[in-house]
Amino acid sequence: MRFVWLLVAVLVTLSVAVVSAQDADPAKEPPPDFKLRKIADVKPAKQTWKSREVIRNGGFDYGTAAWAMKGGLQVVAAESGRAGDDKDLGAGVEVTSVFSTSGFLSQMLHLPDKLTAGTLKLDWRLVSKGQNPTLQQLTFAIGSFNQQAQFESATSIESVNANNFPGWEWQKIDHKLSAEEQKSVNAMLGNKRQLVLIASISGDALRLDADNVSLKVDGEFTPPATPTFVAYAETTRVKGPDGGRDLFEVNAASTDGSKRVNMFRTEGLSIASYGLAWRNDGAELCFSSTHEMAYSYFSGNLYALDDKGVRRVTNPPGRDEILKDERKTGKVKIKVRNLLGENVQGSIYIDGARKLGFFGLGPWQSGADETTVEIDDVVDYGDQLQMVVVRVGGKSALSGVTVDVKAGETAEPAGVVSVGATLQDINALAPCYVKDGKRIVFARGSFFTVEAAGGVPEGKTYGSILGSDPALSPVDDTLVYAGINGGLWMLKPGADQGNEIVDGDAMYFAEDPVWFPDASGIVFTGRTTNQTGWSGRNLAAWIAQNKQLV
Repeated sequence: MRFVWLLVAVLVTLSVAVVSAQDADPAKEPPPDFKLRKIADVKPAKQTWKSREVIRNGGFDYGTAAWAMKGGLQVVAAESGRAGDDKDLGAGVEVTSVFSTSGFLSQMLHLPDKLTAGTLKLDWRLVSKGQNPTLQQLTFAIGSFNQQAQFESATSIESVNANNFPGWEWQKIDHKLSAEEQKSVNAMLGNKRQLVLIASISGDALRLDADNVSLKVDGEFTPPATPTFVAYAETTRVKGPDGGRDLFEVNAASTDGSKRVNMFRTEGLSIASYGLAWRNDGAELCFSSTHEMAYSYFSGNLYALDDKGVRRVTNPPGRDEILKDERKTGKVKIKVRNLLGENVQGSIYIDGARKLGFFGLGPWQSGADETTVEIDDVVDYGDQLQMVVVRVGGKSALSGVTVDVKAGETAEPAGVVSVGATLQDINALAPCYVKDGKRIVFARGSFFTVEAAGGVPEGKTYGSILGSDPALSPVDDTLVYAGINGGLWMLKPGADQGNEIVDGDAMYFAEDPVWFPDASGIVFTGRTTNQTGWSGRNLAAWIAQNKQLV
């Protein structure tokens, strides 16, 4: 199963799958043919859906992803799973007079334009959580919230109360929508209503468990017409005898899904991506990835795809470039000392090294807190001193030690690499290109710039401004970003301080801003909550001419 988050961009829509981070080994990859590839416009054709699954994360393998939950307590855990073992997760919503006597589990439904059949399946049970459990009402339904935040049912699948309570065992719903129910659903769809599947409960000292949720539908659907294609990054799990690995890909696809091409791929133990961005002329795509975590000071670096191939933008060269470097190599012998009060295992990376050095150390002053690490096959960069990076898990630090590698010799720098409190997790997030495409701005708590051709990031341009999700105007490089207060801020070129354009209170947690192509406004996502407790990220826009929020 996969889950992705979407960004609306000027040229294409971008999506990114997010997981945890570690490195891959490019030496094990087949000879790459990675480069930017585009897909010609495709006229959307009517699709006929047959038994199409529209529930996402129905087994709760990815926690609460795709689900909204409300109640006194909400959990996704093995204790709520149907199988009853630690490998099967389920969702639990508990109602109690102490916190809340009502709750729900719900998911937005992406249905065809016209529904012609549908079958809902799910497992559920009630669990007593006190001496006097009381059930007032349990309802499974498909419907929509109106403008007053009241739920209106298109079809009530099942209704349970104290009078028809079936017992504490697991129950199974296997409901085929009738012609009348389909008609009611289609009526709401025709009125442009957002439909949801909801399981709502009211009572006291009860927990509703749900698992194995499925809604398969037949129908007709025509994708919206758009003169663009989609570029996206995704991570899928590849099973194997070693427990499996992550396959990370950057792909392009037509908006109706009929065409797809791969632009980049690699495998690793665990890989994360933190954003993609197009250069304004559409000739280059930048993406963030942790697949070379072990071979850099940064955990997540920026990479660029063009018609020539892929290159590392932050802290180059990338691992592939080092493996292809034909200059001679030398060895390095270096001391490593642990200043932490715990056992540590980690690695040493030196600029130009084709291999890593590994260490395991005891706590500080334990007698086993120091060792010597030898690293061979380090490219000799001539008179340039090469930095030494220490890494423990997902955190790294510049050791302050540099080494002058000599081809055919063993270098032993005088300094000692320390493992201590300076370790941190550093990722280049949410890249965006400046107007002329020569530099890239990214977030790392504050904002940094780096030459698009590759280089060391610098933070002088934007100083101490704190925020995330930077977006640069395609007209004049005005920066819009998400502030730490949850609002959106705008910084004009040359200005020292930004102005808040979307109040964090008015649009709670405004994120992912994207400029209109003519810079006349911004579209973004805002996390809002209605009166019933339904919360989620909704699309909104800020119009520059009248500063209107819609």
